[in-house]
Amino acid sequence: MTPYPTGSVVRVKDSESWLADFGRKVKDRDAIVLKAILDWGYGSDSEKRFRGRLLIEFQKRNGRGKVFTEVMHQRDLVLKEPST
Repeated sequence: MTPYPTGSVVRVKDSESWLADFGRKVKDRDAIVLKAILDWGYGSDSEKRFRGRLLIEFQKRNGRGKVFTEVMHQRDLVLKEPST
């Protein structure tokens, strides 16, 4: 279904490609995947299907700022590399 299961820690892939205000807001922030959003199908089939959108919660950056949630497409995210 999605390469990012619930609880995965992700980051925005290219924060510079977003509008300046949002790009600065999400740059270098960890986000936790809360759930995959199941959208209603279109046409004759009315099943709920995954269309790539995830509800994620951005954490504080370096202990500062606010925690906030966003709906983002999985193509705009990457798994956070574990720190060594």
